This record gives sequence, C-alpha cells and structure tokens, in this order.
Amino acid sequence: MAFAIGKYLAAGRAASGKSQEDTALLLGITPGTVAQWENGQIVPTLSQLGQLSRVLGAAPQALVGLKPKKKRLPLIGQRDQSKSVSWGATSDELRRLVLANLISLSASLTTEQAASLQPVLEQHYQLLIQGVTAVAYVVQTMSLGVSKAMRQAGIMFSPAQEADYMAIVRADYIRK
Repeated sequence: MAFAIGKYLAAGRAASGKSQEDTALLLGITPGTVAQWENGQIVPTLSQLGQLSRVLGAAPQALVGLKPKKKRLPLIGQRDQSKSVSWGATSDELRRLVLANLISLSASLTTEQAASLQPVLEQHYQLLIQGVTAVAYVVQTMSLGVSKAMRQAGIMFSPAQEADYMAIVRADYIRK
C-alpha cells in the first residue's frame, strides 16, 4: 500500500494561499501534475518535494503530515528531552519522520552532493512511499548507500545536513 501524502500537500498549498496553477508555475510543471499529487494519483519525487517545501514556505514535516509533539514540562529531576516522535512511535510516525528529514536533507544538497547522493536518497524515498518495506530496513540500507557514495565522491555534509541525516539514522533506534 502506497503511503498517502496528497492531502497534506493540498493543505500546505492552501495554507500558503497559492493556487494549483501558481504552484505549478513556480515549480515549472503543469497544474494537472499538482492536482494528481494532491489526489494521490501520482507521487512527487524527493527533489520535487524539496522544491515544493521552499515554494510554499512549508516545513517538510507539514508536507508529510507529521504532527508536532506537544511539549510537556519535565518532572522535577528529569531532563527535558526533545524527541520528534515518542519511543512508542508507530511505523507510520517513523515513516513520516524519516520522510520529513529526507526532504530537508535532499533540498539542502549542493550540486556536487546531489550528483552523488540524490539517486541513493530517491531510491530509499520510493521505498518509504511504497510503504511495503520496514522503516528500519530502509534507514539501514540508505545509511550504507549514503556512506559509500560520500566516500567515493569525497564529499562531506554541512552541520545542518549532518543534523538532518543523523535524525534519519536515529529513527532506526526508536522502537515500539
């Protein structure tokens, strides 16, 4: 079963006050393509989601339907730990968390980085969207692919990119 994000894309576009036509023009695609994304007939590529996030001024988390966790005050003697999902997160929540960070990482790649990493990221994005592969497996295989591509190309992440990447890798350690 494919992972549906169309309604969140439509909500993000509506919140920005842009029409399908305006959005399509800014992305260099047809309004019909935007409509198909929003209706769930087709899924945008990872790079298109990054562009959409920038054009709409929407956080990647909003585009995949990841709801912000309510901030609870720590009990006396406890450290305040900021987690984007709980330790008992469902597969759906983990999938959304990884997708949001993957969109953010992909959108921040330089041209040189994208040439080496975008194919690996896109392949694993498709696995997440298809929803038939365990999130932990996708994260582990993506981590290996990214490491190999970076080593072969001799590239490194910026601190912001490293934060997005580590958020993806840490999702593998969140268990029910």
